[in-house]
Amino acid sequence: AVQAGKEKAARQAEIEKLAPEIAKLAAKDVNVKKELKIASELLGHKDIFSELETLERELSQIARERSSSGGSQKEVDPSKTGFFQKLKLAAEAAAAGIANTAKEAQLKLRESSATFKYEAASKQLALLLARELRERDFTNARLVPLTKKAAAAGVALEHWTAEETSALKEMERYAPLA
Repeated sequence: AVQAGKEKAARQAEIEKLAPEIAKLAAKDVNVKKELKIASELLGHKDIFSELETLERELSQIARERSSSGGSQKEVDPSKTGFFQKLKLAAEAAAAGIANTAKEAQLKLRESSATFKYEAASKQLALLLARELRERDFTNARLVPLTKKAAAAGVALEHWTAEETSALKEMERYAPLA
């Protein structure tokens, strides 16, 4: 049971390694996305890309907010300002720095949350491809190698899942005898 569990985890990790490649390819190539979408809908899955697309938009929105929060500061000639004006400018700069730091922290939090969700959704897509869509003959030349890798790992994953389940049942059956 232990060996089966290790093998199962290793095959799952193989599939999850393919997730970013599959998600990037689908995001870049409309034909890949269309082919995956049609195949999944034939198996009764709703729009498999809706969550990924929502998260992609959120991540790009965060990037836009980060680039636009550059903070515009007034340029003042230091030779034409008095002591109190310099103090005022220093205080304003400090306040702006604190505000920018708080905004950046908020953006980083939103970004890490969206990135985590995006990675989880892309792993679900890869698992769907490995388990349920592996029988489909995909035609896109860029998608075929990824589907073959996912299919091989998916078959192995199902085998080791069955082996693990069988071994655990057998252990339960003999547990009362010990």
